[in-house]
Amino acid sequence: MVLLLILGVTDGTHPTPRTSSGIRNKPAVLLTALRNGAFPEANADNLPKDCLPNPIGPPGAPYQFGIVVVVTDGSLTAGPVAVPNISATICGIVTVTTGTAGCPAGTTIVIPPDGQLFGPLNAYLHVIPGLDPSVPFTPHPQEIVSSLGCQSSQGGLKVSATGNVGGTAGAFGVACSIQVTVPLAGIITGPLDPPFQAHGTFTGQLKVPAVALSPTCPAEVATNLNEIVGLPTVGTVTLPFTAAIYIPGAST
Repeated sequence: MVLLLILGVTDGTHPTPRTSSGIRNKPAVLLTALRNGAFPEANADNLPKDCLPNPIGPPGAPYQFGIVVVVTDGSLTAGPVAVPNISATICGIVTVTTGTAGCPAGTTIVIPPDGQLFGPLNAYLHVIPGLDPSVPFTPHPQEIVSSLGCQSSQGGLKVSATGNVGGTAGAFGVACSIQVTVPLAGIITGPLDPPFQAHGTFTGQLKVPAVALSPTCPAEVATNLNEIVGLPTVGTVTLPFTAAIYIPGAST
């Protein structure tokens, strides 16, 4: 999502989510409006610029609309590490493209870094029975690219996404990071006409690499972390979500 998804980048150039004029709770407000039967306009007053679809549409440009995704009660596990209660509010742009291989139309969904807002995240380490220390960490959102397929399943419409996600955790002046690529897949259900509101659960398996040393993560610390957690390892992520679309605003 993060998704979001949670473990880290280390190059020191992490994009910073907006806090004063960014998405804050505004996508959640749009989602609430859609739940109540409204179909609101999106404009520069309630969304980051990167989440505003092009209002021109065909024939001058591909048709676009915006999407809001709210993730609740997600979880990630990797070896003895567990990250429960993952929550996020996300906005992005859906571009409708020419269909291929029997699909009447294709879709590309792009979620920009400043369109991702995470709730508090804590990683719990289950190594010693009865003792589960937790470490808060900061996610570093990167662009997420997703698509909707024409293939339907018994439960709904298939959707896939790939996120390069990460975060940094640390204390007492030491901060270590990991970057992972998370392929996700899921099935969405819900009305596919206005006010569009879909439900689903993303699931995926990710390869978690070893922690690398850095100026803020000394070799001894990185080595100990890798031994304790058993890195590299394989993890799983589950992200229940609700999604809704919004129309381009008349002014941006």
